[in-house]
Amino acid sequence: MAQGITCRSGRCNWKQSRFTTVAERRASSKGWRQSRDEFLYGGVFKGLMDTVGAPDVRLKLLEFHSVLWDCGAIHLDRCLCDSSGCGDHYEWILRHVQLAEGQFYTLVGFSLLYTFVSLVFFAAPLMKIQRRVLAVEADLRYVLVRLREHAESVAFFRGYKYERQCSETVLDHVIWSSYKFAAIELIYKMITGVVQAGFGLMPMLVIAPMYFRGTVSFGTIQQSQLLFQTLLSGMMDLGKELNDIAKLGAESVRVKEIWAALEAIERDEAKFRHPDATDDTHDTASTTATSSEASGNESSAVSVSDVEQPASGEALEDLEMHEHDPESTNVRLQLACVTLYPPLSSLPLISNLTLTLKEGQSLLIEGPSGSGKSSLLRAIAGLCHRGFGAIHRAPIERCFFLPQTPYLCIGSLRDNVLYPARAGDAEVSSEQIRITMRSLGIEHLIDRHGLDERLDFQGMLSGGEKQRLSFARLLLHPGVHLALLDEATSALDEENEAIAYNQLRENVHCYVSVGHRPALANCHSLRLQLRRLDDSLGCQGIVSSISLGSPHGEGSPQLFPGSSQHQL
Repeated sequence: MAQGITCRSGRCNWKQSRFTTVAERRASSKGWRQSRDEFLYGGVFKGLMDTVGAPDVRLKLLEFHSVLWDCGAIHLDRCLCDSSGCGDHYEWILRHVQLAEGQFYTLVGFSLLYTFVSLVFFAAPLMKIQRRVLAVEADLRYVLVRLREHAESVAFFRGYKYERQCSETVLDHVIWSSYKFAAIELIYKMITGVVQAGFGLMPMLVIAPMYFRGTVSFGTIQQSQLLFQTLLSGMMDLGKELNDIAKLGAESVRVKEIWAALEAIERDEAKFRHPDATDDTHDTASTTATSSEASGNESSAVSVSDVEQPASGEALEDLEMHEHDPESTNVRLQLACVTLYPPLSSLPLISNLTLTLKEGQSLLIEGPSGSGKSSLLRAIAGLCHRGFGAIHRAPIERCFFLPQTPYLCIGSLRDNVLYPARAGDAEVSSEQIRITMRSLGIEHLIDRHGLDERLDFQGMLSGGEKQRLSFARLLLHPGVHLALLDEATSALDEENEAIAYNQLRENVHCYVSVGHRPALANCHSLRLQLRRLDDSLGCQGIVSSISLGSPHGEGSPQLFPGSSQHQL
């Protein structure tokens, strides 16, 4: 200790010694404080990791438990401590002045009346306004976040006046609701202060005549008044915490509303999963066809199947997802009688689709808007489960999905190129990243921003740069056996689109694309066309091989037996 508190001159520094002693005392008291906190809040933290996933929800739930704890156990303990701490002295004083029984019943009755009036006439309005405050604050956050995400579009339309008026309207609702809450709370606190101060004078008014008659001393009056106010404060403590009670009630109602909404979604989902059998069973023609590879070596890339559609009263089952070892077979994707349903609808989106995609083959999905092209990709990726049939594909870690709007994380250019892997985890050199980005025509991003500077690239890059960066992410991802592209080149010109697909074809030997441009046919070996014949039957499809040498990649469709060209 002596070495720790001496200065360079060798003299003892008494201030440092004092601070060291205080720090040691605080450290020694940390143990019992931590034990106390763990005991008090053990029930609050217990089970949160198992039931609540998002951190923000967990913090909100912790606040909910804290308010519940403050309004319950702590205030009850304070009331009991105040009552037991001064009860004996107060009874002795009132017994000596012969007013114990009357004042005691008066005190208890007034405390109950005060708590009842507070909860009935003030808690309900405060709770209602608090719910309104929470709702309008959520609306304001949503409006601001939405405006920030679409700031460029608003700027192009010169819509800042409209957006400002909308934001100010929501902000006015927040301010007005907060003012109403503060006004009612202020009135309640003023009434509480006046009542408590006035009622605290009761012992003095009652005992004053005895003091003037010489029956009691002046100290007895002061003690009686002090103890009366302390006991009254303890009994009125629950009513004084009306603000926390209002917050607790508002949060409870919000939790109840969320729970009711989730139950309603489950009921609607069950309704569409188990619809009533009101229609007769009907059959639908199969929408699959048989085709061959462009080279002619492989056959039966798409098989034929006439499958009876289930009756409307039959329960909708989830799609079966199966993963196979890509090393043991050359099949990368296989759909067996797949029928897809959109959310909360009993009408099929795609009916009875069966196909097989092997190593070295690529599929272009075409169709009008709303025909289920993106839904089919979601089902293959495992994000859509409403329907029938089975999907066999490579393991999910061997699949890679490119959406139309790429997601760019907040980080460096290296982080975005290697996403979802972290820069330190992926074994990709800076030279490999530069070569890949050079092949896609975005090497200038490295020269402009570097590889390790943390930036928000979501708002800095153009749509074409984002999509080419997404392609670089796919090309640098190791071991991809199946790539799924949902209009991943919609923001690119035809030249850059051809460059991107040439790089894709050299690195990934099996991929499925959704697109509308005729030039995309030159980058694929098979075409799946989705056509809607009847709303009750869903979209039906036809698969054809693509001749890469023909204009726009046109090929002759292979129809399944019994169907005709005009039907499709």
